[in-house]
Amino acid sequence: MKNKLVTFKLDESIRDHAIKMKRLYDYPTYDDLFRDIFKFFIDNETSPRDANISLHRQIFELKRTISKIHCEFINKRLNPTLFEIKTQYINTNKTMIEMINQTNSNTHKVIEIAENLSVVPQKEAPQNNINFEDIKSKIFELDKIKKSKFNGEKNVVEIDLVEYNRLMDQLKLKLNNF
Repeated sequence: MKNKLVTFKLDESIRDHAIKMKRLYDYPTYDDLFRDIFKFFIDNETSPRDANISLHRQIFELKRTISKIHCEFINKRLNPTLFEIKTQYINTNKTMIEMINQTNSNTHKVIEIAENLSVVPQKEAPQNNINFEDIKSKIFELDKIKKSKFNGEKNVVEIDLVEYNRLMDQLKLKLNNF
């Protein structure tokens, strides 16, 4: 099966910020940049002590902007001329489930999967009716930063991962039923 391109559409402010960060920190591609950004927030509930504080602040701002983009994406108010970042996924159930497992709280990619599956031709659709719009809206709600505090040195972001993981299990179960 051929690889399928998935497009991330981002507004001008995040475009400018991403270009600056890519150049400043010598990222070879935007995929590498965003993978690090999401990995930073997945792997570290708080910043490591030796983290580059300047980089952390920029990532924090970028993450906040990305959260706003989720809302735009879900409500389908995106301008077709917006900046695009493309990445490739192999369109198989196994690969999509593996990707969810690897990214965990990377809701942007999970939303892209749900969007991709929601436009599958009828002949390839599952027998059971899956409400992807409902799943996407729930994922978006869980991705909102629930609490932010200042510990004297850097921001600490706390996200409700228990409920988030429950939704991910539900989504994986539905994907398995294809």
